[in-house]
Amino acid sequence: MRFSHCVSVVTLSALATLALAVPDESAKRSLAIATANLEKGDVLLAEVSALKTNASRLATLDRALYFLRRARKVAVAGEPQFERIRGDASRSVVRALGDEAEIYYQRKSLSLAQKRAAEALAIDPADSRARNLIGRIEAAKSTDIHSNDMGSTAIGRIRERRAAAGIPLRDRGIGSRR
Repeated sequence: MRFSHCVSVVTLSALATLALAVPDESAKRSLAIATANLEKGDVLLAEVSALKTNASRLATLDRALYFLRRARKVAVAGEPQFERIRGDASRSVVRALGDEAEIYYQRKSLSLAQKRAAEALAIDPADSRARNLIGRIEAAKSTDIHSNDMGSTAIGRIRERRAAAGIPLRDRGIGSRR
């Protein structure tokens, strides 16, 4: 009886040691994954300024956001070793969302710009860039979105084409043939 008791105690202590070692390895693995995702996201975020077109900037920002959001998700809140990674990833996500919101604002995609700015504010409520952008978006929604003071040359071209073409057929009362 005493022998079986000693064997069970030794077995339980071995299992407890193994159980304590597994979360440590898991935490190390999660830390490595979060760090790698943060570094990849920051590299992509740094590449954005060198790109020429808004489409390529948006594509790169989307890829950077994927890695940065993943780093934030893996870096679980409450773990002390993850606090620095989570903070850095949060700042980078807010910066990338702000950049995307600015591009969408310039493209006159106000709903997408507002979503990105709101997401940035949800992460960092004190972000002044996102607050100012939301104010500009609200002002643009309340005024004529197609005004030339917002830097839109495509809207000016559309207006010129419409003026050159005259009144459209549908406005003259002539329907299209089917």
